Amino acid sequence: MKKILIIIFNIVSIFSFADTILTDTQANYTLTTLLTKNTGLKVKSVFETSKSMASNQVESFKQKEFSLEKYKDIVAVVDIKSIWPDEALYTFARNENIRTVEIDSSHSFEDNSSLVIPLLTKKDNSYNEFIWLNFNNTKKMLKIIASDLIKMYPNKKEIISKNLDDSITKIKDIEFKYLEITDIYGVITLSEDISYLLTYLNIPYTFVENRDDVVNAIKNTGYNVVLTDKGEKKAFKELLKKYNANLVMLQTGKFAIEDEDDEDLMSKNGLLEIYENNFKKLKNINNK
Repeated sequence: MKKILIIIFNIVSIFSFADTILTDTQANYTLTTLLTKNTGLKVKSVFETSKSMASNQVESFKQKEFSLEKYKDIVAVVDIKSIWPDEALYTFARNENIRTVEIDSSHSFEDNSSLVIPLLTKKDNSYNEFIWLNFNNTKKMLKIIASDLIKMYPNKKEIISKNLDDSITKIKDIEFKYLEITDIYGVITLSEDISYLLTYLNIPYTFVENRDDVVNAIKNTGYNVVLTDKGEKKAFKELLKKYNANLVMLQTGKFAIEDEDDEDLMSKNGLLEIYENNFKKLKNINNK
């Protein structure tokens, strides 16, 4: 009887777990969720809305709340480790399951030049990790993730391929809307993280690191649009009004978008929501 119970327990255990793919950024969570639709694969955001990309991941994973011990069925992680050295997801996931596969959505290991993502660097010469703000890069990220998933699950090739086509269509639909933005002649940006979007839209920009230098930048460039990726102080907003400058806050994906039903969970469509929110704000500039 004991042997029978053990066998039953093992069978139940096998069918109780779905292969889990871990992500740690809003972008990769959304893209991987889109690609795994109807596959039976489970995609999990390890930090949900508790941490941002500015958080120290090594210290975070050491906290009991974010320990990966609970994910006994990890098969893969989707990260951008090749351009974001502070990312620690794969290291900690591999400690839990040595067979864990790393899918780096920022770098393709295939001999395919069409999947190479052109990278921008910041003032400190580090890579700008917000590659998904350029829609051409987003489509490449989808193809890289899908390619690796198909290699891992060849029996799911048909559905993953369909999901890839559907996902690229979604991105193209959003992309076409952005192409309507044609009369922003230049901006001052307070964040380098927005650079991929500005480069994609061919909008000339001047990066100003110190807010005390913004007024001079407005005078020197003639640009009256100031972009930021975080809330600004009231005094700074009032200063910009004196110079008839429009302050616009855009989202980069550094901070997760909350699920509409649970503020503690990351929205599965968060990246798409970021695209839509940014579009509305940029489009509104044209009407000022």
